[in-house]
Amino acid sequence: MKNIYIVFAIAFAFLFTACSEENTVDPMLNYTKVETITLPNTGLEATVWSVEETLFAGYNKMMVTLQDAEGNAVTTPSVKWMPMMAMDGGHSHSAPTDQPVLNADNGVYEGGVTFVMPSMGGAWTLMLEVTEGEQMDMHTLPITVMDKNSTFAIQQANYQTIIRKQVGETRYFFAYYFKEDMPRVGEQEIVIAAYKMMPMDHGSMRTAEGMMDHGTGFMPVTDLSIELEAYMPSMGHGAPEGQQPMHKMHGHYEGTINFNMTGDWQLKTRIKMGEEVLVNSMDVEEDLSFYLEF
Repeated sequence: MKNIYIVFAIAFAFLFTACSEENTVDPMLNYTKVETITLPNTGLEATVWSVEETLFAGYNKMMVTLQDAEGNAVTTPSVKWMPMMAMDGGHSHSAPTDQPVLNADNGVYEGGVTFVMPSMGGAWTLMLEVTEGEQMDMHTLPITVMDKNSTFAIQQANYQTIIRKQVGETRYFFAYYFKEDMPRVGEQEIVIAAYKMMPMDHGSMRTAEGMMDHGTGFMPVTDLSIELEAYMPSMGHGAPEGQQPMHKMHGHYEGTINFNMTGDWQLKTRIKMGEEVLVNSMDVEEDLSFYLEF
């Protein structure tokens, strides 16, 4: 009888271990590795990730993971990044940035970058800064930002993944992303990110190091009214109405959208600041719209 108890105990321990291993899910399993960097001062290895297979002009959800020399996850350092575009003509600018914040549930630093243009006409880099105690590493990696519109089956000049709009002396940028990373059929949360470009008079703001200290040169716009209307150009129909985006924080407006099938989707947009209309593709067909395919 004693031997039977021992057999049952071993079997239970094996089953518990197997279940525990099965429940250990790599949090980065469904994401795309941009690059892995060795950081000599902190002795860490940093990996930059993106939600989509390629970086593109628009809002990109991005992440950073850190490991020590033994491959163990490290979550105590502070992490910053700064995108920088060096234009062929000599001009440089950055991009609206959500700095990485540690997700304590999975040990991943999560943030985002709104690339305001693709790489053609210049070269994008991403400076990564990792600080652990008194040790700091800064590494600049070249990145390629594509024009995602060129991959769409339906190509229209007013269908965009990022809307750039000059109104008077102010240059606005609007982009979208989904809370669940990728769009799907059904109701889901969508976020519109809104920024305006600020004059960059300070000389240090022409470099990534300077912008780490002084800001990217883009300011969140927090006082807009935004309306979205989903429309499928290839089928000629819309979708059930969702909740219109409302401002939450840092220029991010959260609402819901309800796609009733896969395919091509135009997000007709009306964006107003008070009574001033900035974008209005809901009433003016030729005005700019967000667009996606899934």
